[in-house]
Amino acid sequence: MKLKIIILLTMTFFSLHLVAQWNKVTVNKIAFKIKNAGINVNGSFGKANIQINVDEKNPSNSTFLGVVEASSIKTGINLRDNHLKDKEEFFNIASYPTLTMKSTKVVLKSAGVYTVTWILTMKNVARQFTSDVTTKESGNVLLLSTSFTINRNDWNIGGNSMTMGDQVTIQLNSSVTK
Repeated sequence: MKLKIIILLTMTFFSLHLVAQWNKVTVNKIAFKIKNAGINVNGSFGKANIQINVDEKNPSNSTFLGVVEASSIKTGINLRDNHLKDKEEFFNIASYPTLTMKSTKVVLKSAGVYTVTWILTMKNVARQFTSDVTTKESGNVLLLSTSFTINRNDWNIGGNSMTMGDQVTIQLNSSVTK
């Protein structure tokens, strides 16, 4: 009888582990690149509340949500960072303190690759787009990565600049555990 209970408990433990979802964010990185006067400007956002739930058994139940503090923008030049934070034509953090990116649909494209439909909201302008999120399991950590390009004008960012490029490439990397 004791052996049956031990076997049942062991099977229950392993079955719970197999259906566990990846949902504890341990690392996240938000980087971007844009051309300004023909030179690539790299930047990042350092503060964000990221919620990730990857359901491998039923990918359509997976969800992604990121709320980024616009004030955490860093480009390596404080004067430029303050300009981006404060000016109406850029992020105007007094009026729009956060940027939000939320998944609305997740589809398994191939092993370890999900096509995600997103709503990105900046300065109260919401636009939909898709990107592929690549996942790679490394021990007890799931690494997630996506890269996509947006047109900053679609969100009224940067005004009609003659020197700043319209295309912004964004790279997102996260690590999650079960």
